[in-house]
Amino acid sequence: MNRHEEKRWMRNLLMTLALSCALSAWATDVYPTKPVRWLAPVLAGGAGDLIARAIAPRLSEMWGQPVIIDSRPGSGGTLGMGIAARMPADGYTMVLGVSSFVVMAPGVYPKLAYDPVKDFAPVTQILSAPLMPEEFGAFISRELVKWARVAKEAGAKVD
Repeated sequence: MNRHEEKRWMRNLLMTLALSCALSAWATDVYPTKPVRWLAPVLAGGAGDLIARAIAPRLSEMWGQPVIIDSRPGSGGTLGMGIAARMPADGYTMVLGVSSFVVMAPGVYPKLAYDPVKDFAPVTQILSAPLMPEEFGAFISRELVKWARVAKEAGAKVD
């Protein structure tokens, strides 16, 4: 085989490979091809549930498939997270992972039905909300410094 034939043979091989890759990508179904289940391990009507229910119709519209909200509250969110961890990792089950279920639960509950690091893959952050101490009833302090001083003086009386 001379050099010209080698080049032609190599070019044909590369074109065949490129074409087969393109055809296999073209033949692949577009995600999703069936309804998507979105587990919400939060109470119905709560902030997490409202967020999921606000986003689900838009996802359904974009994907052309229903997005079904499946509320599974209980055990501080760990019940629903455990259910989600046992679902097949096929991209058709999502879970609304709140920081308390993923970050704090392993430190609070010694025997979880899931491992937040191994069982889940984060997709995106939907919302970030700050937490702040709130005052109720006769407790009228308005400044955090004053609140901390009052709490320290009260000892075990402040819950």
